[in-house]
Amino acid sequence: MKDTERSVEKSWDEKINLAVAAVGPYDSEENKHKHAAIGDYTAHVLRVPGSEMRFFGAEHNNKPESETTVALKAELEDFLRVVPDEQVLLMIEGEHRSVGEFDRADAIERMKDVKTADDAVRLVGEKGLLMWAVAKAEREGRRIDIVSPEAPEGNIVKKLLAEGTDSEDLATYLFLRQLATEVGRKRLQQKPLDERRIHLGRVIYSIDILTHAEFVKNRLDEQGLVELRNDPAALLAYADTIIADFVADLNSRLEVSGGPRGRLFPRWKIS
Repeated sequence: MKDTERSVEKSWDEKINLAVAAVGPYDSEENKHKHAAIGDYTAHVLRVPGSEMRFFGAEHNNKPESETTVALKAELEDFLRVVPDEQVLLMIEGEHRSVGEFDRADAIERMKDVKTADDAVRLVGEKGLLMWAVAKAEREGRRIDIVSPEAPEGNIVKKLLAEGTDSEDLATYLFLRQLATEVGRKRLQQKPLDERRIHLGRVIYSIDILTHAEFVKNRLDEQGLVELRNDPAALLAYADTIIADFVADLNSRLEVSGGPRGRLFPRWKIS
């Protein structure tokens, strides 16, 4: 290896170490609240010296008008203005897939019916700004890349099951995690009641398939699922059955284990 190559490699390592050292202390609730209290949202941006690598810590929300979302939008626009498209790699957290890694094609698909950047935020949160930028570039005949370097959910589940994790425990955890996300970001409240029921039915069904938990008593084959998509009334009824089966099993398990108040959902009602 040439001396110049060694120098570049060392310099890159130093940049990464600097970034990690800087992000670590910032990523604390105390520090976030301290800066938010004085309206200092510049603290959410870390620019690595000597490069165009930038880290941005945004509050998770679906509000285009929030301070960190507005600041993220401005930072992203500046980044895309100074960095050539072919050198851009946007990275976001939290986009798990059952198989493979979230990439540019996924972002374009998610944004295909989205009209504005603000609508993208309302749909998927602040990371929608980055997905929107990718889709917008595609429509303009340009290409910028995006990834979410999260381990595929299917790989994680497969590993946990292989190590002896109980499939029903795992399904329960995945459901409660998803439910907390949906409620916390008010996604469920933004949907009409029937859509909420169908959405939760789909969440439970996919988790049940992924974990082999068999909470769902009446699984359909592919043809049955296709037929349901063309029959809204039947789809809603099937979603209600899935929810009822899952919640009944979940409540009985919590009663046995002495979980929260014995029963998590004593009267199941999506409202």
